[in-house]
Amino acid sequence: MAVFLKRSSSGKHKKPRIRLVNKRSLVILTLTSLWALWLVSPSQNMLIKLIARSSSPDVSLAFLREINVREPDNREVIKLIIDTNIQLGHLDEALALSEMILSKEDTSRDWDAFGVYLQLLMDISRRAESRSDVDAKLRRIINTTDYVPEAELARKLADAAIELSMPEKGYAILLPHLQSGETNHQELVGLALQNSDYDNSLKIQLDAFQEFENQEQAQSLLALFVSSNSPLLSKQFIDSYTGKLSQQPDFLQLTVNHSILMGNTDTALTQSKKLLAIEPSDELTASTAELAIATNNQPLAISLLLQLVNNTNAPEHIAKLHDLYRWQGNIPKAFTLSKTLLEQSPSETQLRAGIEESRALGDIYHESIFYQRLAASNQIKPSEYSSWLNALEKAEGTSAALASIKRLAIKRPHDSTLVSHKVRLYDYQSDYLRVIEQWNHLRRLRSPTTTEALCFSNAYIMTHQPKYALAALTTPKDWLDAGEDYLEAVVSLAWETSNRKVAQLSQDRLIALSSDSVDVYRYLKTSSPILNEKIDELVILYRNTNNEQPLLAAIKAAKDANDQKQFNRLLKLATSSPSLTNNTSIQLFQAQLAIDNQDPEKARTLYNKILDKEPSNTSAISGLIWLAINSQDQDVLATLYNRYKLAFKGEEELWLSFATSAQILGHIKESELWYQQLLLNTEKPDVAVLINFAAMLELQGRYDTAFKLRHFVASQLSEELLRLEDGDITYRSLIALFMGEKFAHAQVAEAALLHPNNRKTEELFQYFLTQNQADNLLFWHQRTALKHYLLPDWQQLSIAIQRKDHKEMERLLAESVNLPVADRNTALQLTGQYQKAWQQGQENVGRMVDLQAEKQLRRVHVNQHPDKTHSLRSQVAQNSQWDITKFSLDYYAPHRDGHWRLGSDYQIADAPLQLQGNDIDSESRLRGQYLLRQLDTSWKVNVDIADGLGDQRLGASISYQAPIDSYWTASLKLGLNNAVEASQLLTLAGQDNIAGLTLNYQPTSRESVAIQFNLHDLSTRFDDEIGQGWDLNLRVSEQLFFADPAWQLYGDVSMQRVNLSDKPLDGINAWRNGAFPLTNGDFVEDEYQRVAIGQRVWHGNPGVPGAMVPSPRYWFDSSQGYNVTNSRFDMTLSSGLGWRVVGNDELYLSVDWQSQDRNGDESMKLSLGYFYSF
Repeated sequence: MAVFLKRSSSGKHKKPRIRLVNKRSLVILTLTSLWALWLVSPSQNMLIKLIARSSSPDVSLAFLREINVREPDNREVIKLIIDTNIQLGHLDEALALSEMILSKEDTSRDWDAFGVYLQLLMDISRRAESRSDVDAKLRRIINTTDYVPEAELARKLADAAIELSMPEKGYAILLPHLQSGETNHQELVGLALQNSDYDNSLKIQLDAFQEFENQEQAQSLLALFVSSNSPLLSKQFIDSYTGKLSQQPDFLQLTVNHSILMGNTDTALTQSKKLLAIEPSDELTASTAELAIATNNQPLAISLLLQLVNNTNAPEHIAKLHDLYRWQGNIPKAFTLSKTLLEQSPSETQLRAGIEESRALGDIYHESIFYQRLAASNQIKPSEYSSWLNALEKAEGTSAALASIKRLAIKRPHDSTLVSHKVRLYDYQSDYLRVIEQWNHLRRLRSPTTTEALCFSNAYIMTHQPKYALAALTTPKDWLDAGEDYLEAVVSLAWETSNRKVAQLSQDRLIALSSDSVDVYRYLKTSSPILNEKIDELVILYRNTNNEQPLLAAIKAAKDANDQKQFNRLLKLATSSPSLTNNTSIQLFQAQLAIDNQDPEKARTLYNKILDKEPSNTSAISGLIWLAINSQDQDVLATLYNRYKLAFKGEEELWLSFATSAQILGHIKESELWYQQLLLNTEKPDVAVLINFAAMLELQGRYDTAFKLRHFVASQLSEELLRLEDGDITYRSLIALFMGEKFAHAQVAEAALLHPNNRKTEELFQYFLTQNQADNLLFWHQRTALKHYLLPDWQQLSIAIQRKDHKEMERLLAESVNLPVADRNTALQLTGQYQKAWQQGQENVGRMVDLQAEKQLRRVHVNQHPDKTHSLRSQVAQNSQWDITKFSLDYYAPHRDGHWRLGSDYQIADAPLQLQGNDIDSESRLRGQYLLRQLDTSWKVNVDIADGLGDQRLGASISYQAPIDSYWTASLKLGLNNAVEASQLLTLAGQDNIAGLTLNYQPTSRESVAIQFNLHDLSTRFDDEIGQGWDLNLRVSEQLFFADPAWQLYGDVSMQRVNLSDKPLDGINAWRNGAFPLTNGDFVEDEYQRVAIGQRVWHGNPGVPGAMVPSPRYWFDSSQGYNVTNSRFDMTLSSGLGWRVVGNDELYLSVDWQSQDRNGDESMKLSLGYFYSF
């Protein structure tokens, strides 16, 4: 700037003023400055942009917020604030601001702000922490947006919808932008399918196919038809499509396969025919034929199959064409193809079809060929044997049929139907020896039928073996249900072979069938003597045959049975028949009825009437004589006796009446002669005859003979007196038989005191021993005149045994040499000489001549079997409720004074509920037992060692048993670390220290009382204390039967009290490592009380070597109880069965079930085992 100096004109020496600028320049300068300032000063928008571009977002945000306060409606400021918040990571603030500017002032949507808002929602939603409010806003904005104009933004919004499982919105948003490149047909189809929108998916896919029209799009479209289950649309599309792919083989094959899958077989056939015209092949021809069959286009199918058969001659095509002919009912053409298939390994079904066609066309030859092929391939059924052999016999003859059936029998050796047909063919050839050969073969397979039995019977008859013929006829189980002809053949053979039982059975069956073919004579002969039960059958036979003989036999049977009512009824029936009015037999019965009715005159009249017709009728003569005897009319008796005795001396029927008449008339010698003649000529004399003869002999003073004769009478009444010779039957037995045991005892005692001798005294003492009255015997021997009688050794030993006098038994065993074997064995056992007793029994059993004595020895000797057995036993036991299975192997061996046992167990178990998640180790256990028997006492020691769950367990127990007196027996037991099975957990992981006392009281052989008291110290095998307690059992029983089988009723009281320990179960819980620790109460209930009544039936003890009874051995025990602790009723069932298999062995099974055990749970235990004794 120029500076001008101007001197002042006024004043002398005045200071001059300095002018920096003139006014004009100053004005110009001011105006220029103002213009420049206006030109370079920024606008507000530029200022906002400059602030937003600041390198410090925080500073920018502060200035922007200040501006926003002044201009709250400025959208640009708000957008800059949003962007700045996003830069700073303040997404929630940015989201809140973006919601404010989603819509413009004209209410239209601000898509830029919408994009920012959407991105913010998506960014916040994808954070690790879940934001339900953000997800809700995102869903809301998706649901409220129907169209997005920008493709990229639409893509972003659709992705959000897809992420939120909203495929329908994703589809709707993307659909308008199909051509934008942001989506494609496949994606839209997929989204529509996700929403089950098959209509739109099909529409989109169809558009894609029409747009591109290639094989890939066709496959996708057809696959979509399948997934949408649209067979109709599929059919319409394929039928109407005529585009460039319509004649391409790949497309045609694709549509064929697709149409088959969719069930559009008619469309598939159309497409297949098109394909066949373009690319013909055998395979395509076959598939087209199948489609023609499926659409019931049989002419086309037959045409195609004929073409295939001509080209390939393949059996499968022939078979298919054959089936078509069968469906059409064209049997001749089908039969022709069946014969063709014979040359190409036909199947069983094809052979059976050929059989049917042969039969329909009457071609028996080819029917036999088809059957032969079935038989050769072992495919023929037993139900077809008859048809097969019928065709074969007619086509090739019996020999060929027999040869074929033999070949098949080699393949089927156990086919009884083949055996039956062989028998029929052999019988047809009259080869009876070969028929008989098949008898045992068929019997091994099954029981023959009645038709087969007739064939075998005929063979035996033709070879002159009637007994075998009868056996064959009676072998079928249902032979009594056969027809009349069959039963008549049985009757005939039974009569010929004298088989009375079979004859009776068959004739009874014929009568039941109301047959008119019953041979009355044979029936009466085989049924004699007629029993009262047969009377009804005889009456039926009489009515069926109109033959009076059955009725007469029935009347006689009723009379012999003293059935007066039946006798009267039958006699009334007989007199009602005119043909029987004057029948002699009926008149005799009428006379007997008159006698029964106390009308001797009528009887006499009838007898005389009979004699008028038949003077030699011995029954009438005998009747008149007995009338005279009963009426004591000696004159008439003498007249009759003298009139007939010489003329009828040879009639056996009159000998008794003659003997009695002579006795009454005083002709003793003649009477004796008549009796002797009667006795000598009668195999089994009537008891009344013998009694009368004895009375007659007494009249002669022949008492000894009369006495023997009465003994003989006694032998007819009891098996005890079968052999009657001097000294064979004792005096006491005779008196006991006629008068009873009490009377016999009085008589024997009186005889022994009046006339004492060794025999009578021995009989008396034997009676006392038989009745177990040893004290009475000693009284009689010491206090009466019999004291001089020296008791024999066997009686002294019997007394010592009953009194259990060991010293006396030992003396007699040492000094006597003629003791009964059974008594000696008993004494040896009672004196503790068990080994000698066993050896003595073994030496004598099976070698004694006296079978009764041997039977007594066996009864005593068998008691030692359990101790003296030498056996090996295996067993598997399972507790199904506890999932515990135990396998055991035991060895049993005797020693001189008892026995010892060695056993091993292997136990596997599933984890109980309390131990779920833990592996339960299998347990192996080794057991030993030693029993020592002394005079009256016994010691038993048990030792076992076991591994498994927890620590290894070494257990031991010892028990001692001894009698207190004659009624009481006591047993003590001590045990350490014993196995315990009171619950599932205790079985797996428990052990028990026990001290017990058992008392048994048996006042009689039937009643008994058992009391058992035990103290327990329970712990786990991890050294955890469970608790201490006691249990008590009281059982009272009554023995109803002792053998075959034994039966016992009992009442039972059981109590248990356990004081559970307060100590934690650290050991097992540390092993278990569970969420909740086990407690003591999980192992055992602290209290249990039960009252029960039950019964037990048994025959031996199954599963225990050393059987004391013959096989089978069994038991069944059941009880009904009441659990006092939980006030519930329960039931227990236990059973066992053991059966000898091959010798000295047993296979046994036992089952034990409780509706609730001591822990209140149901329990089921099964045991199966086998032992063999050497």
